[in-house]
Amino acid sequence: MKVYPVKMARLTRTMKVSFLAVAFIALTFAVGLAIFSASLPDIIKPQGYKPMVVSEVFAEGGEKIGEFYELRRKPVALNEIPKVVIEAFIAAEDAQFFSHKGIDIGGIVRAAIKNFRAGRFVQGGSTITQQVARSLLLKPEKKLSRKIKEVILAMRLEKELSKEEILYLYLNEIYLGHGAYGVQSASQNYFGKDVSGLNLAEASMLAGLPQAPSRYSPLVDANLAKERQLYVLGRMVEDGYISKKQAITARNEILHFLKKHDFNLSYAPYFVEHIRKYLLDKYGYQKVFQEGLRIHTTLKLDFQKAANAAVEKGLRDLDKRQGFRGPMGHLKENEIKTFLAEQEKRETFEEGGIYDAVISKVDDEKKMVKARLGAFEGEIPFKEMRWARVPDPDKYYMHDLLRKPSDALSAGDIVQVRIIEKKEPLLHLNMEQEPVVQGALLSFDHHTGFVRSMVGGYDFAKSEFNRVIQGRRQVGSTFKPIIYGAALERGYTPATLIVDSPIVYADNESEIADKWKPKNYAERFYGDTTLAAALAYSRNIVTIKIAQDIKTDYIAAFAKRLGIQSPLIEDLSMALGSSSITLNEMCQAFAVFPRGGSRVEPVFIKKIVDREGNILEEYQPPPTRENVITPQLAYLMTHLMSNVVRYGTGRQVNDLNWPLAAKTGTTSDYADAWFIGFSPDLLTGVWVGFDERRKIGEFETGSQAAIPIWKAYMSQSLNAYPKKNFPIPEGIIFVTIDGKTGKLASDKTKYSVSQAFIEGTEPEANQAQEKSYEQDQDEEQFFKEEM
Repeated sequence: MKVYPVKMARLTRTMKVSFLAVAFIALTFAVGLAIFSASLPDIIKPQGYKPMVVSEVFAEGGEKIGEFYELRRKPVALNEIPKVVIEAFIAAEDAQFFSHKGIDIGGIVRAAIKNFRAGRFVQGGSTITQQVARSLLLKPEKKLSRKIKEVILAMRLEKELSKEEILYLYLNEIYLGHGAYGVQSASQNYFGKDVSGLNLAEASMLAGLPQAPSRYSPLVDANLAKERQLYVLGRMVEDGYISKKQAITARNEILHFLKKHDFNLSYAPYFVEHIRKYLLDKYGYQKVFQEGLRIHTTLKLDFQKAANAAVEKGLRDLDKRQGFRGPMGHLKENEIKTFLAEQEKRETFEEGGIYDAVISKVDDEKKMVKARLGAFEGEIPFKEMRWARVPDPDKYYMHDLLRKPSDALSAGDIVQVRIIEKKEPLLHLNMEQEPVVQGALLSFDHHTGFVRSMVGGYDFAKSEFNRVIQGRRQVGSTFKPIIYGAALERGYTPATLIVDSPIVYADNESEIADKWKPKNYAERFYGDTTLAAALAYSRNIVTIKIAQDIKTDYIAAFAKRLGIQSPLIEDLSMALGSSSITLNEMCQAFAVFPRGGSRVEPVFIKKIVDREGNILEEYQPPPTRENVITPQLAYLMTHLMSNVVRYGTGRQVNDLNWPLAAKTGTTSDYADAWFIGFSPDLLTGVWVGFDERRKIGEFETGSQAAIPIWKAYMSQSLNAYPKKNFPIPEGIIFVTIDGKTGKLASDKTKYSVSQAFIEGTEPEANQAQEKSYEQDQDEEQFFKEEM
């Protein structure tokens, strides 16, 4: 073929232009790639891998009670992850992982074909290395430039890291649903175990999650999750990791999944929230929520469980005494079947559990009520639901019990029931209702200040307001030990006589003289009364006269020495506890007595350790104790308050058969109920009331409303300590006195009482008869008659 010179020249020019164009494009791509690469982040090495991790809160025994995190991740070494877990993820996500150099073109093509055939996304094309690059090094944005960066970084990762190091990063970084990042966190989330304990069935279930964790979660859609598990098992068989027989066995295994578990709400929510606020204030958000602190606290989990149970039962019982506020709803006959069927699917009915139930039958003649829950039917004995009267806080519940079931219930009503016993043919049920009244409990070892339990309200999920620390309420008669302590410091003794007689105070500044006529709880006057008896029986008139004598400013100063920081009302109403103070402050003040005169602040945290094991803070007890009152005065108050338990308003707890000292408190119109008491080792305070001040109920005193909670808790907690008496300091003697006159007892004394005195203040000290700290029959009879 003849080629003409002109055509040849044109062809040569075209080739040159094409070559230059290709060269320019190549150069541009190379320059762009260089510029692109220069802007990429540095490769992370495993030793420099410090992702956001969970900060954990532990009880004193090592049990986890809380966690703070932005991303819920718990890194674990590759050698702690079972081989079956590694193989399951490789088979599901990147079969050519050990042979490719960061990207797998064949895998991308295969994934595209499978997704096309399925008509939906079933397999991803990104390698495990690409997923690590995407998760660790890039921002979550949907751009082509991001995909290019991902490819470049994946190839870099393959050059600079081993396959094992890439797997370590991947298995700790991958998101697996429900806030869980990494296989360790996911294993605990779904199965309640460490990743080291996973079997083939469990591993294949987790390995099916990365492509769409929320969609394939077994907690969201069991069928889709099973489908993904079968896909993973199939891939493992294809790749030779397992046999068909092993796959079939894993497929048929029934897996048990945990419901979403929130540690912060499970055991001690108010305690954990108090810790969280402290940590944020001191260390800041990043350290607390991203850097994996380990917070070791003073809480004892068994004490906390006892506190939770005591507060719940006490408030439920109190709420019932106030009456039934009506059913939660009412179902028509055609709605009941649907309600029960749905309930059967989601509930596992257990003894002791509380569930919604539908009233199926109400029979006034037989005094019988039947209820349905799921596939079960049960009976509510009428004698156990007579509390369900129409609420009336001005009527004492025992005088206003329900007369017939239909006055409270009708068929179709939805109510709460507790399963008492799952017996055939009918369950034994009790009717319940969610309390509206609130309560709080604080308990600490008064030697160390270590807080053993704290309950700040009935339900943290509904109200995070901590009534132990944040709630200031009128304290009523629980303030009296502070007044009596101040009086003893000013020269009074336990035998000092004060006349319990009517008094009237007039407001001379008003045009119409408003008169205050304080009275005792029983609306009686008792004449000559010793200081010891006045405190034991919580005599209002005697306390007011003492306050008037020693002056309210002195009492206020004394209270501040004991640890009361809240502002005090400095008039004579102070004697009756008109000031509003937190339960935390009151417990601190009472702790001065069993501590021998020194103050203590509650301690919540023993030690905080960072992710590297460095101790950020550790509690150290103060080297010395600084007394705010004398040891003798402290013991005298302890002894006087022990009479409250032995004979007085707190005698309900005397049958615990333990050395105890305490004080009840009730405010006007039964709006607040208190009980604070201590053993030689443990101090516990309880408050009960409404958040907005109103009457709890008729006769709902500290003895009626607060003591049952305190007693139930302490009956479970005291046995953790050795039984012993309160230590007696030097300078204390015991003298037998006349319980009526306060004078030294003689052979003719009708009611003798053993009473502690600071040496030199006892009546007729030269004739004093020392006596051990024991009651006698005369003493017991005296206090019975007083009551």
